[in-house]
Amino acid sequence: MTETPKIVAVVGAGNMGTTLANLLAKNGHTVRIWDINTDVLQEIQEKQTNTRYLPGVSLSPRITPSLNLSECVAGADYILLVVPSVFLRETVKRFAHVLKTGQILVNCAKGIEESSLKFMIEVIEEEIPEELHHFVADLSGPSLAKEVAEEKMTRVILVSRNQCILPKIKKLLEDGNDYFRAGLLMDHIGVQLGGMMKNIYALAIGICDAVDASYNTKAFVLDAGLSEMTKLGVAMGAHRETFYGLSGVGDLIATCFSENSRNRALGKLLGSGKSLDQALKEMVMVAEGIPATRVTKKLSQKYNVFLPVAEEMHHVLFDGYSAEQSSRALIRIVT
Repeated sequence: MTETPKIVAVVGAGNMGTTLANLLAKNGHTVRIWDINTDVLQEIQEKQTNTRYLPGVSLSPRITPSLNLSECVAGADYILLVVPSVFLRETVKRFAHVLKTGQILVNCAKGIEESSLKFMIEVIEEEIPEELHHFVADLSGPSLAKEVAEEKMTRVILVSRNQCILPKIKKLLEDGNDYFRAGLLMDHIGVQLGGMMKNIYALAIGICDAVDASYNTKAFVLDAGLSEMTKLGVAMGAHRETFYGLSGVGDLIATCFSENSRNRALGKLLGSGKSLDQALKEMVMVAEGIPATRVTKKLSQKYNVFLPVAEEMHHVLFDGYSAEQSSRALIRIVT
């Protein structure tokens, strides 16, 4: 690697957090990792594995687990926030007091805060000192953790209100490997919205899988999803073309059709006849499609945009609609 090794704090040791920690450690950086689950940290420390979230992957000895969140992030050059979107604000609050000017924060959570309808970048900015607002970025795009951990070729998107920090993050992620690449965009609204909404349509595709729908059917459900993402995004001030790149089409394809997609997996459980509570008991990791569906309904009302597929997923998740009802409705909606 060509860059001077950095100190990187990874907040969240789920599948993506652990994967990014391992990538950066292999790139030659010193990596600290924190998680609320101390048993996960203990396993990383003792066995250099994380069988709960990333089975079958050996982790770099350059990853140091930390039981103290503030100590983990203090003095780090980069802080990667890889916790579910619903926990992001409270997590940032816990360590904001130790932050210093120059530290770069990279959000990796795909979501919008339900109570405020604010993007994750905005949530972070509200909880950190004002002088650090220009050091916040977002990582999005098709990046299934298992595939990244297996060193499959991956390209993500980096976005920030401050374009000057993006080349630094890109270099951090890329130097030292030949499989992980990052593109830079200026449309923070479109990138963050696409990263959230694709989870809703992965739920729909999972339901289609469960009821043995054809690829022809899934194709027009996917097309309808892309149309809805674009329609809402433009209403919110995003660039239409953003959704025809990795943050729209790319993320949709990966999340809707991969066997490693947790939202597609949840859709399949719902499609098999399980209630949401029953399905969640079988899930190890958080499915962001659940809060994303609630948030999208609120956004559609706020911006007066009708999103029929997202509305149908809201009925399935929260109004007790069956998979059979839903699959018939999806066909009616998109024809």
